[in-house]
Amino acid sequence: NKAHFDIKDISPIQHAPQIDPNVPALFICGEQDDFIKPHHSERICEKYQGSPKNLLVVPGDHNDLRPPIVFQAATQFLNKHLLEGSGTTPLQVPEGLNLQ
Repeated sequence: NKAHFDIKDISPIQHAPQIDPNVPALFICGEQDDFIKPHHSERICEKYQGSPKNLLVVPGDHNDLRPPIVFQAATQFLNKHLLEGSGTTPLQVPEGLNLQ
């Protein structure tokens, strides 16, 4: 395989408690995802000791298109927790770019 590792050997839940607690984390999972089941994302979020953290469960499967609200929520989270007070201007995405 091109990655030179087996994806089944990766365990994010084991590493979640070791991540710097000052790093904001946004977890997004599909409600009907059968590749990475929602309870896996929920458990990783629970194990993550940092703050802020947020879990967004959205309609759909693993590779389904996401509704615009998902991108709005992600943008809001990132702007708030990575740019707020940094003196950096948030990126404005032109409406003509269809990010769905």
